[in-house]
Amino acid sequence: MKNLPLAALSLLLLSSCVQQTTAIETSFDTPLQVVLKSMEPGFSEATNFTISQKAAVESPTMAQIEIVQTHVLDDSIQSIMTVFSLSKNNQRWTIDHQSVLQQCRPGRGHTDFSPAPCQ
Repeated sequence: MKNLPLAALSLLLLSSCVQQTTAIETSFDTPLQVVLKSMEPGFSEATNFTISQKAAVESPTMAQIEIVQTHVLDDSIQSIMTVFSLSKNNQRWTIDHQSVLQQCRPGRGHTDFSPAPCQ
């Protein structure tokens, strides 16, 4: 009777190890996962954001993702858009190009997204 809790604990630990190993071996990152891993730590905690992904059936090895952050903690920047171009090679998605554009608050510079800094 004393060995029953130990046996149950051993079985639980063994099953959790098997699940983790299986997930690692069969897991492939999606374009969105690759992009989110590349963002600065904590970006989602400090801002509101929207994400859009564009991929065409005709070109399944290419994707574009845009992340637009609003409510930025800056008195001159209204929004920041980060655009990622990705490609898939050998079953892995990689970022080929990344650009950062900003939209200024009214009276602080350009009001469309641009690489030019705000004032």
